[in-house]
Amino acid sequence: MNFFKNIQTVTILTTALFFAMPALAATLEFRVVGRGNATIATESVEFAPGTNVGQLTVETLRRLNVPFVGDVGGINSIEGLGSDMVTGSTNGVAWLKAYGWCFRAGEIIPDTMPDETPLAADVTTLTWFYAFAKAVGNDWVSMCEPAEAAE
Repeated sequence: MNFFKNIQTVTILTTALFFAMPALAATLEFRVVGRGNATIATESVEFAPGTNVGQLTVETLRRLNVPFVGDVGGINSIEGLGSDMVTGSTNGVAWLKAYGWCFRAGEIIPDTMPDETPLAADVTTLTWFYAFAKAVGNDWVSMCEPAEAAE
């Protein structure tokens, strides 16, 4: 009977220790690039897997003293480069380019907001880039296309 009681105690202690341990940290390369792929910031950042993109972004931009407007839910501008809109018409069909900031976690551009995007331990890069979404007529035809320097 004591044998089973000792096994039970060891199991409970092992389980408690496992859940009390902090998640192991991972490291990624945090980057911010503006028009024409111009580097604004780059830093190697340690994070706990499950941290969301918004948390990591706001903490890192503040630590690097990079001026920005936004919060964990989204970035409106970085170093004064912010939302913009250009409209035009080609062959009588109206088009629109809406400029702003997008992010890529590893090789994936998620379709979720930064505060809704957890980072997995295997993500090695987080890149914010200045981009545009394009609408032709009433249809969005592209999202998060990198903005060129001369646009």
